[in-house]
Amino acid sequence: MHAPTGDERATRQTSETQSSAESSGAAEMETTNDICTVTIQKPDASSRVGLRLGETRDGKWVMVGAVERGSLADRFSELKSGARLTEVCGGGQVYTRPTLQEAAVLLASASGDIRVSFKPLTDRFGFICTMDQFVARVGSRDQVRWH
Repeated sequence: MHAPTGDERATRQTSETQSSAESSGAAEMETTNDICTVTIQKPDASSRVGLRLGETRDGKWVMVGAVERGSLADRFSELKSGARLTEVCGGGQVYTRPTLQEAAVLLASASGDIRVSFKPLTDRFGFICTMDQFVARVGSRDQVRWH
């Protein structure tokens, strides 16, 4: 047997699908090519998802500022502060690289299945971390990579 090459490892990681099903069956998570996709089942439009959103300093990305404990979004350990939203789908609407307004309105008004795709913040070793962990552990921006 031979050790897998970088291409073989990347192919294996890209084709991996991770599902985390809660006992209620209301949570699903998939990871493909450094983008995580979660499906949040929101019972009605008045339910809160539990995400606080903001924008990156350059205004190009909508970013998760915080995830409220015990919320629908808190079921997903990969969804942490610092993640950048790449797509939000729900209520028959799809926003790719949504604006802050589009993401906030969709998350607040949609019900049923809401799919959120995001690029998590990772440390220099590739582990998903929060903004607080990122600031505490990393010596410089050269030691971290955005996915």
